[in-house]
Amino acid sequence: MRNLLYFILRYNALLTFIILQMVSWTLIIQYNNFQRAAILNSANMISGTLSLKTTEARNYLSLKELNDSLVSENALLYAKVKTLEEKLQTEIVGANCTPEEVPLLPTDSLTGKLLYKCMPAMVINSSINRTNNFLTIDKGSANGIKPETGVVSKNSVVGVVDQVSEHFATIVPIINKGLRISAKIKRNNFKGSLQWAELDPLRAILYEVPKHANVQVGDTVITTGYSDFFPPDVFIGTVEKWTLSEGSNFYTTYVKLGTDFNNIRFVYIIDYLSREEQLNLEAKSNK
Repeated sequence: MRNLLYFILRYNALLTFIILQMVSWTLIIQYNNFQRAAILNSANMISGTLSLKTTEARNYLSLKELNDSLVSENALLYAKVKTLEEKLQTEIVGANCTPEEVPLLPTDSLTGKLLYKCMPAMVINSSINRTNNFLTIDKGSANGIKPETGVVSKNSVVGVVDQVSEHFATIVPIINKGLRISAKIKRNNFKGSLQWAELDPLRAILYEVPKHANVQVGDTVITTGYSDFFPPDVFIGTVEKWTLSEGSNFYTTYVKLGTDFNNIRFVYIIDYLSREEQLNLEAKSNK
């Protein structure tokens, strides 16, 4: 107590000045609207600035936690998007494609029934720079996929199913040196044999088209339907150029393929429903 009295006596003038200043400011604020508004606005601005700086500091200190949360949320959203994409693709094409979804599938002219069964699949691996290129899809025997069935994209030929496991299958594409496809010029119906010539993933060669076929640049090349792999009239590609060697009776026709193997993602496996019946009948005839 003694020290307190000593402090007051020593600084009484300063303390009196501070008290009088506070009383003065209180009277000014209480009885003068303009000064009261100005001081309140200044106080609010100072308070708001302090709150903003405090919030910014708090947010900065919690950046790592926020970043970890965003990373986890992005991973969850990405997984949901991929699931929805696959679900949407399945819902669009269905377990068995219809002529409206894949227009290249023909129907019986009398009954209207489908002649081919169609199964959508997604390409999960591929090669385009080898002699024997391949594709891998996410469907296998558990989904009804069988070897030696045709594979197409939405509008053009892709290849033929080769090996099948329970949940996966590999495809020999057109851009594989070992695959030959029966094809024809749509404009004049002249037929030949299409084979990849290792030019690039977008081009193949149509051989054995006779020189009187009058092949033209821009001609459409389609399947003949002679094999049990593909329906007739499935688009393969368009003629880019042709050569006719002196003394030869056949064109060498260069075809730009309709399937872009650099960006292929979804395919359709085409299973000819009367295949076994046809093969059995032909086997009897060969005997």
